Formats: sequence, C-alpha cells, structure tokens
Amino acid sequence: MNSTINANSKRAYHTIANAEFTCVFDRMVYNANADANGRRGYIYDYHYYIKFGDKVYMEIKNIGEIVISFAELQKNKYWNYYYKLSLMLANDKHSVAQDLKYGSENNHYQLYNETRFWSIDTAL
Repeated sequence: MNSTINANSKRAYHTIANAEFTCVFDRMVYNANADANGRRGYIYDYHYYIKFGDKVYMEIKNIGEIVISFAELQKNKYWNYYYKLSLMLANDKHSVAQDLKYGSENNHYQLYNETRFWSIDTAL
C-alpha cells in the first residue's frame, strides 16, 4: 500500500494511492409532526464507500456494513447510484483524516451512534 501521512496537532491526513474513500451525506427535511411554531424535522443519512482493488466496503446509516466485489456493487441500482454520487462529491478520493483527540469535532448533527475517529474529505 502506497501511502503518505501529513499530521498536525488535531488530525493526521492519510493519502493512500491505491484506495478510494468516498461518501454521501443526505439531510432530508420533512414537515410531519410540526410543532405549533411550524418547525420541521430532519432525517440524516450517509453512505460510506472504501474501494481497494476489486473489493468495496460500504456502510449505510441504520442499515449496516458489507464488503462486496465492485462488480456486485455495479449490479445494484441503488448502491451504484450513491457510489457514483460519492465520487462526484469527493474532494480527494485517496485521502482520509484521522482525528487524534477524543473523536470528531463534527458531531453537531448527532449522525453517528458511536464516537468516530476517521473522516472523509467530501463536498458539503
């Protein structure tokens, strides 16, 4: 594996030439159960993809994790759609950041069920 690391006091940025790290973050707004002030609710969703060789690791919020072949991913219309979208949103698909202090500072969405120490550089 061909990789480099660039670190500062908070994060270590790993660049791995033969692996791809991409993701899609969805924020859906709905008006169901609006309170008296008409406030809306939100649903958050994400799809993580890590591709190495012919294998792809996928993680989907509230669904789970799976490792499949890239050919199998391409056969599934839903997975392939989000994978292609994640590639378009990637700032650098070969880069991943490791938080060095107690988990991510990006926790204002209450997106994860557990503390995260890794993040992917993607467009917002």
